[in-house]
Amino acid sequence: MNYRLFSILYQESLESTDYESFMTTHLKQAWLAEYTNIHPATTILYEIYQLSHRTLTELYGHAGMSQTKFAISYNIPISKVKDWDTGVLTAPDFLKMLVAYTIFMENDSRSSI
Repeated sequence: MNYRLFSILYQESLESTDYESFMTTHLKQAWLAEYTNIHPATTILYEIYQLSHRTLTELYGHAGMSQTKFAISYNIPISKVKDWDTGVLTAPDFLKMLVAYTIFMENDSRSSI
């Protein structure tokens, strides 16, 4: 799945009142036809919804990264990551979405999406 489509779905999942309304809106859309032969549409939409509703700390934790590994992997100063985790600063929304996308795409079976 390209980043453009992921970002649209990610943003729309944030605007949905709940998972069911997000699913209902997207389950029968034409773009899903090219992806459902690899993964069921419900799986794709569920993963995007779940990723979009996690904090940055939860995202990199879900990926099995520590603060240090996350900072190194994304070339972010560790002090900045610590400030985000403690609430001193707020991580930019675009960063959270990019991290969610990399986690989403790390699944080898999605490499052709």
